[in-house]
Amino acid sequence: LQQSKTVLKNLMKHRHAWVFNEPVDPVKLGIPQYFEIIKHPMDLGTVKKRLDRGYYTDVSQFAQDVRLVFNNAQQFNKPETDVHKMAGIVREVFEQKFAKINPG
Repeated sequence: LQQSKTVLKNLMKHRHAWVFNEPVDPVKLGIPQYFEIIKHPMDLGTVKKRLDRGYYTDVSQFAQDVRLVFNNAQQFNKPETDVHKMAGIVREVFEQKFAKINPG
């Protein structure tokens, strides 16, 4: 899982990743319906905390949570929005980097 930490650290620095680095704050963002639509919120900061605390027992669990971040963003935000597009871009970067550490 050490390589996962490196992948995540680099991913969080991506120019489009900033919006995914901390939990969505529905009050601050004026989207009170967020938790009605998104039943399993996830963000890259939470993934980092989980990695640091040994929550994941294998890389597939890590990847599942990272993908959940982008799935949630694209589920909640319409395709024409910047957040939806940014999620697609950062997801692609993740998949490329993840494939290098987990070729199976």
